[in-house]
Amino acid sequence: MSSNKAMIRFYFLLFFLSALLAYIVDLNGQFHFISLNSPWISNAFCFSILSSILAGIVVALVVEIRQYQLHKKHAQNILYTTASELYALISVQKACLTYYIVNNTVSIPNNICDECARQLIITHIHFLPSIDYSPFSSKDSIIISLGVFNGQINNIECSIRDLVDLQIAYNRTMISFLDNGDHQGSVTTSSSLMLNALQEAHDKLNKCLLMLNEFCCSFEKVDSKRFNWACSKKAVDDVSKKIEANPYYRPSGK
Repeated sequence: MSSNKAMIRFYFLLFFLSALLAYIVDLNGQFHFISLNSPWISNAFCFSILSSILAGIVVALVVEIRQYQLHKKHAQNILYTTASELYALISVQKACLTYYIVNNTVSIPNNICDECARQLIITHIHFLPSIDYSPFSSKDSIIISLGVFNGQINNIECSIRDLVDLQIAYNRTMISFLDNGDHQGSVTTSSSLMLNALQEAHDKLNKCLLMLNEFCCSFEKVDSKRFNWACSKKAVDDVSKKIEANPYYRPSGK
């Protein structure tokens, strides 16, 4: 979109200059400020050339405006899709944490919120700022929401990176078992260290979801037919509730 904006401004400047020159040449044909009736050049010839240039610029300007509109819509689609996917990924991790917090007798796996899960989310986070969405109007509701969200995105990334604390807490709990001579002990939320780590991570992810929800809602306000966030959010939340009951739940493909 940035390149489209630059070209639109450039073509508009050319249009203005060409229109001004064509107008001056037309006036010159009527009032003869400058004589252009030599065998090689005439006022009519200059006016024809400038008119042709002006027509070409108008066509190029219209095409560039159309490209701008298409790129704007495409950028909105990419922003919304990435943000909604990010919401779904974080929601799944939060649901898993909820399961283990509630069920304090269930063994916690040593790969809870592991590197693969974290990196997938961080990849989406890093992709968002690279999307070229720069409309002409500074009052565009999505660009306003994007500006607010960009100020929050570092907090979201930090919250995701802090999930590594869960594995640290897991390892510390296992070490405490070994120190006590318990080689068969399993890590559950009956351990205060593990429970505190899970609850802290859960609260951070919940805040991330609130930020993403607010951002995604701004798209639905712009165009509810293209961006039906209420429906998408409900679908994600429904799956999350099933994961809260069974962390190994997998939606059946139909």
